[in-house]
Amino acid sequence: MAAATAGVLELDGDSMAPGLPRGSRVLVVPLDREVRVGEVVLIHASEVPVLHRVVLTFVEDGAAWLVHRGDHG
Repeated sequence: MAAATAGVLELDGDSMAPGLPRGSRVLVVPLDREVRVGEVVLIHASEVPVLHRVVLTFVEDGAAWLVHRGDHG
């Protein structure tokens, strides 16, 4: 996996509305620590990156996991 870099992302969806509506620009920076519940993260789990809020973190069988969802609805 390539190293993460900082950048500005323009939102192309409504999953984080109303706080971050479509067209909002957000600064994305790599973390140098563990993700915390309540933080908004950029996830590259498919071809399209997703900006969602972390709702749960846990470790299972030595692997770190996080559960995320959008703020909309």
